[in-house]
Amino acid sequence: MNAKVKLGGVITLPPDLIEELKLEPGSEVAFGRAPDGKFYVDRAEPAPIQTREQIRAHLDAVSRAARHGLSREFADMTTDEYMEFIRGE
Repeated sequence: MNAKVKLGGVITLPPDLIEELKLEPGSEVAFGRAPDGKFYVDRAEPAPIQTREQIRAHLDAVSRAARHGLSREFADMTTDEYMEFIRGE
C-alpha cells in the first residue's frame, strides 16, 4: 500500500488501511518504528480522560514550580510547548 504526501504533510491513508484499523473521522493514528527499523502505522490508543481534580492538581504543581524558581525548565520552550506542558499532553 502506498500513499502520497501532499502539501503541508497531509497523507490520505488507503481505504483498505482505514477499514482494517477501523478509523473514523477524528480518529488518531500512531506512527512508530518496529525493532527491525521499519515504520508502522496503527490506531492510536485514546488518551486517558483526566478528572477535574487531576487537571487542577497538575496546574497547581506547574504553578508551584514556576513560583519557586524552577522556571529555567521553561526558558527554552516555545509557547506551544509550554501550553502542551501545562495541559499535560
